[in-house]
Amino acid sequence: MSFIKKAILKKQSYDDEGFFFITVIILALILGIVVRLQFVSGSKYPLNDGGLFYRMVEDLIANNLKLPQFTSYNLDNIPFAYPPLALYVTAIIHLFTGFSLLSLFKIIPVLINILTLPAFYFFSRRVTGDRILASLSLLFFALVPRAFEWFVMGGGISRSFGFLFAILALKEVWELFSTESNWKIILRAVIFSSATVLSHPEIALFVIYASIMFFFYHRPNMVNVKYSLLIGLGVLVLTAPWTLSVYNYHNLEPFISAGGSGHKLWFDIINLITLNFGFENGYFLTIYGVFALIALFIKRERLIYFLYTFLVLGYIVFPRGGDNLLTIPVSILAAYGLGLLINISSGSQAGTREIYKSLDQSRMPKVVFAFVVIYLFLGAYTYKYIIGKNQLRLTDEIIQTYQWLDEHANPDDVIMIYPTAEGNRSWWNDYVAEWFPALTSKRSVTTVQGYEWIPTQFDKKINSYSQLQSCEDIGPVCVLAWEMQNQMDIDYLVLDQITKHPDLVNSYSMDSRYTVVYQNAPLIIFEKME
Repeated sequence: MSFIKKAILKKQSYDDEGFFFITVIILALILGIVVRLQFVSGSKYPLNDGGLFYRMVEDLIANNLKLPQFTSYNLDNIPFAYPPLALYVTAIIHLFTGFSLLSLFKIIPVLINILTLPAFYFFSRRVTGDRILASLSLLFFALVPRAFEWFVMGGGISRSFGFLFAILALKEVWELFSTESNWKIILRAVIFSSATVLSHPEIALFVIYASIMFFFYHRPNMVNVKYSLLIGLGVLVLTAPWTLSVYNYHNLEPFISAGGSGHKLWFDIINLITLNFGFENGYFLTIYGVFALIALFIKRERLIYFLYTFLVLGYIVFPRGGDNLLTIPVSILAAYGLGLLINISSGSQAGTREIYKSLDQSRMPKVVFAFVVIYLFLGAYTYKYIIGKNQLRLTDEIIQTYQWLDEHANPDDVIMIYPTAEGNRSWWNDYVAEWFPALTSKRSVTTVQGYEWIPTQFDKKINSYSQLQSCEDIGPVCVLAWEMQNQMDIDYLVLDQITKHPDLVNSYSMDSRYTVVYQNAPLIIFEKME
């Protein structure tokens, strides 16, 4: 009888665990999809960036899907050296379906980013070895804004593919180092790693960094060295058609140039020092970092120490995009921290992997869990409205301004799209300057995107942009200083600060050298007279 009783209790425990697991998985998927779709809602055009990739897709189509030597973007002989997988996928979908490229640049990134949710679950399940912790990790990953913000934008056409393949690759690499591996695992690791390399350069470097960390966590041995070499060799072979094509055209210069284009000012180092990693909505408590610290100081397991080391070192190695990519370890750490908090709130001695038992014991753990879920959802849902993120998008009026310039400016006219002076804006989210060369046949002298592939040009472009943006004077004086330094006279000036900075606009209106030739709600165009 005691055996039967134990079996019944075991089945009941398993049923409770299964119900909790399924509930968390469904909740994570639903909320994750909601916040991603909500972030891209309200605009019929792609969010923020993606202009460079848009023109590259057009170049591929115009070249019968053969890699061109240069992209026509901004008419400046920028090498067509960007990883082309996502560009090919978009071009082929456009050719077969007839959907407009602008529509695809809005739809594809968010759809691919949604696929990272199940991919992340399987990765975290492999790392934690427990489906309850994996489901909680998925809940955190689904609702951390940095896991979707930059991946659902227009430029996410490449970033989303890279992130998805990176997660899939890292799952295979972890399994390869931690189990008795076989050729199927190695093959999958090679395919997903190669797809990452062919999608996004920085994310490819992140996979290399993570793989090295996994290698040392699982204690180096000759077997894993052999596996690592096999994967590296396989990736070199599968990516060779692209890399050799670029090398044949440009040698190694574009790769060397792009490899040194990360932010060198370490402007995010304060986030590392304060342990405010920038994963979340800045107006909310930094729950992810707090839960990660709870796990670090209370759980005291080797895996926790490793994940936190992985997080901190990754933030140092990847100061530019680390807060996007490192949502992977921080979500797992946060799940451990939440599990510990739930157990503490119930007074339970249950392990982190038996969180569902603590939730059954009293009301307080349920309140804690519900509060965390609701709070995370509110932070993710409102994220698009902080510091004007919902304004980083094309509009009909902006595109009409592009069309006017495309029709009226001469091919060799120098067009300056003046940088906005808002504190939260810089060249990487100056969507007006980035999309102009993509949607017209003209060149913008203040567009930075694409120049990371030209040696010595990227820093010059950033400095040139910053000179205008930070100019202490108002109006024509700044443009004159820019013209003298760059030995170039502009023909058209585009301002998007009519309502926010009327004094700047008026300074040009009162200057006899500038004449208003076009104006709509957000933008005004001045022609500079000789």
